Amino acid sequence: MTISPTLLAAHVLPPEYQGRPEAYLDDICLPLLPMVKKENLAAAVDIFCDHMAFNLSHVEKLFKAAVAQGLNVKLHADQLSSTHSVNVGAAYRALSADHLEYATESEIASMAESKMTAVLLPGAYYFLHQTKIPPIQWLREYHVPMALATDCNPGSSPCVSLPLMMNMAAVFWQITPVEALRGVTIHAAKALGMNHHYGSLELHKKADFVVWNVNHPDELTYQIGAFLPEKIVRKGVEIFHANSFI
Repeated sequence: MTISPTLLAAHVLPPEYQGRPEAYLDDICLPLLPMVKKENLAAAVDIFCDHMAFNLSHVEKLFKAAVAQGLNVKLHADQLSSTHSVNVGAAYRALSADHLEYATESEIASMAESKMTAVLLPGAYYFLHQTKIPPIQWLREYHVPMALATDCNPGSSPCVSLPLMMNMAAVFWQITPVEALRGVTIHAAKALGMNHHYGSLELHKKADFVVWNVNHPDELTYQIGAFLPEKIVRKGVEIFHANSFI
């Protein structure tokens, strides 16, 4: 697989820094940035902005330092409450904002203006028993690309199946099959800043793709996490075939 690492040091505060988020940023997060850039350890810097994590001033402080190092930025935004952190992300030309359940219309407009991608995470929505759905209609109206991802992590989304995420997005949020397919291909690549080389079958792009034995994208979204591909091609070379696997 192609890996695009992201530095998410600013996710939640460790016990020894409880009540001292500024100190954590100054002691841990900011000193990491020059090393990460020098050693090419990550392509982007992320931060979780919510009542249980970091606030707007922390987002701006980290983003300002990351951009100064030439690193892309992205953020976890509006998952559990409305923080308006998307506007800060838009100001710093963030690649993407994840979750967005409580995002406002003005924030979605800011995303459109700054060409950010919305990364929707139905696995976390399901696992945490959330009831507030992302503002799908506003994302459509403002033509904000919608990526889909597993959000694979032990706390809120222990899942590795993209087809399952496609199904959940359709069932929970009425994402269309074509939107779901774009969400795990070209829009996913855009969320990583890699859409010039990946995400669609076009001349001069990397020949990484999956072949499915289906007649329409509906079939991919319909299946519940158990649809094996016919072939997988990596850099133009077939690395998996269902017949040889069986």
